[in-house]
Amino acid sequence: MGELSLRRTVSSALGVAGLTALWIAGVVALALAAFFRMLDSADPVQPGEQAVHDPGPGVLELVLAAVLVGGPLLIAALARWWRAPGVPRAYVVVAVVAALPALLVGVMGWRDLRPEPLEAPPPPPSSRCAEHSGGANTCPGG
Repeated sequence: MGELSLRRTVSSALGVAGLTALWIAGVVALALAAFFRMLDSADPVQPGEQAVHDPGPGVLELVLAAVLVGGPLLIAALARWWRAPGVPRAYVVVAVVAALPALLVGVMGWRDLRPEPLEAPPPPPSSRCAEHSGGANTCPGG
């Protein structure tokens, strides 16, 4: 094995390890940010305040879903370009395994982006006189 080949192998291994660490840190940071943003937006509305829809958690969850699958695919592409044997196949498997959690997180994010319809206020009480069963058909007061 020549010195150039050894240098290429070491540099590609370091590159893959660095990108993997960056991917894991990004996934953890996005997950924590989405979680804390979701907790923050779940505060109860005080009386007299209007409920405001916060799309932040949904956006973070969609980005997290993309990073969960896109990170390993990017690492696999770069490892193939760096000619690291066996590494691209392993990261494609990681991307396939991460696809299910990414799908679940993406669906949750999509649902968070669409606000739930606000409940309609109850209709005002009727001011008309209504006949009741078994009672007289006269209105009170006239």
